[in-house]
Amino acid sequence: MARSRMNPEWIKMIKEAHRLGEVIDKTISSNLVAQWLVSFLSEHDVPFKVTNLGAGVKRITTKVDICPMCKRKL
Repeated sequence: MARSRMNPEWIKMIKEAHRLGEVIDKTISSNLVAQWLVSFLSEHDVPFKVTNLGAGVKRITTKVDICPMCKRKL
C-alpha cells in the first residue's frame, strides 16, 4: 500500500482560515485528509457537514445553518 502524506501548506491554510473565522468548504478525495479535517473541526467545536459525493469523494463545509448534533437552527 502506498504511503500518503498531507501537504503542510494546506494544513496551515486551513488553520489560518479557522483562526480568521472564514468558511471552510473543501471537496476531498483522500480519506486521510478528510479524517484530519473532521477531527480538527471537531476538536475546535466548529459545526460542519460532510456530504458524500460518490466514488470516495467528500465535501466538508462549515457553512451550516443547523447544529449537526441537536438539529436545531444556529
